[in-house]
Amino acid sequence: MPREVSRRGFLRLAATATAGTLLAACQPKVVEVTREVERVVQETVVVEGTPQVVEKVVKETVIVKEEAKAAAESEKVVRVLLSSWAVGEIPFDTAAREFNEANPGVKVQIQTSFEGWDTKVIAQINDGTLEWCAAGILTPFLDMQRWVATKMVQPMDDYIAASAQPGAADLLTDMLTPIKEDSSFEG
Repeated sequence: MPREVSRRGFLRLAATATAGTLLAACQPKVVEVTREVERVVQETVVVEGTPQVVEKVVKETVIVKEEAKAAAESEKVVRVLLSSWAVGEIPFDTAAREFNEANPGVKVQIQTSFEGWDTKVIAQINDGTLEWCAAGILTPFLDMQRWVATKMVQPMDDYIAASAQPGAADLLTDMLTPIKEDSSFEG
């Protein structure tokens, strides 16, 4: 990778490398679904003055938790939640499309954040139903401290080291120093 890289080129490489390294971070999603179930109940009825036990089928609607249906077995979906300003300024959709085309069986989906997204993510982390594989763009240091404490931010070093994506091994050493420092926490 050349030492002189445009900001846009760096961000495109960072987005592509991050998407590739986060594949291992995706967890199966557990969802609540409404199901109609049938059960057999016994009931005593009086027929011509004689009590008789009869069985009848009762339909009930219940809410159950189950693993969400996975994408086609050959396809891995990586959902990335990004700040809406970033999606408007940086061509993450183009980077995702190019990554998807270059990596059959992987589909990176870029979504924009919404009011209260971090509260929802923390709740999903705590109950094991996290919908997204990655979130954010760059965050102020105070948010970084809170996100580390709530496990919203996790070390990327192992994912980067395991990535087979071109340029992944050089991502941290080629990163602009101010960006690297701003997106690091305790090393």
